[in-house]
Amino acid sequence: WISNEKIKEVTGRVDYDMFDPDEDVCIIGVDLAERSDLCTVTLLVHKDDIFYFKAYPFICRDAYENSKNKDLYRQWVRQGYLILVDEESIDINWVVKYIQEIENHIPIAVCAYDPYHANQLKIECKKEGIRMRPVRQGLSSFAEPTSVLEHLILTKQCVIDDNPVIRWCFSNVLIKTDENENKKPVKSGQNNKIDIVVAMIQSVKLWMELEGVIDVSDLNPVILK
Repeated sequence: WISNEKIKEVTGRVDYDMFDPDEDVCIIGVDLAERSDLCTVTLLVHKDDIFYFKAYPFICRDAYENSKNKDLYRQWVRQGYLILVDEESIDINWVVKYIQEIENHIPIAVCAYDPYHANQLKIECKKEGIRMRPVRQGLSSFAEPTSVLEHLILTKQCVIDDNPVIRWCFSNVLIKTDENENKKPVKSGQNNKIDIVVAMIQSVKLWMELEGVIDVSDLNPVILK
């Protein structure tokens, strides 16, 4: 879909000290996975006409030990790029924990999630005062934000955190199109994960819906909760 060279051109450091919690807010994208895939929490911050992306990918013990990608996974866990959950499946509490950690650094405007099998995530996040909005992972929903993310990368209007797991996910993407040229990412193979890219597109989708509708200056933690 997008070459490794193009992804590397927009790769850089993305960390919380780059943002002002009194002025900046983020949009969260969540792609859930229980066992074989990477469960991912991403954040998007739009600041000074640049889109900043950061990702927290998780993997459960079974996938870590039994996947054909286990050598890569072990390397990334050792390096701190991939978070190992030492359980048979990813518990929603782990996901909520990292969403809360993000909010400790920067206010969350809204969290995008695929409603399929995500009812517990919705319940737990709402308990924490986090606004949730469903984003279905179909062609009609993903068509525009997929094109927007592609445009941001090719025109260098974004910075993607320097994480090899993110670059690997991009390298695994093929694009599925329909008769109307709507497109969405799909895996290039069963073992080739794209979960981070999916979560990024979810966050872009919500940014498109909210930009110009929500005044960023009004999105402080008090109002959000």
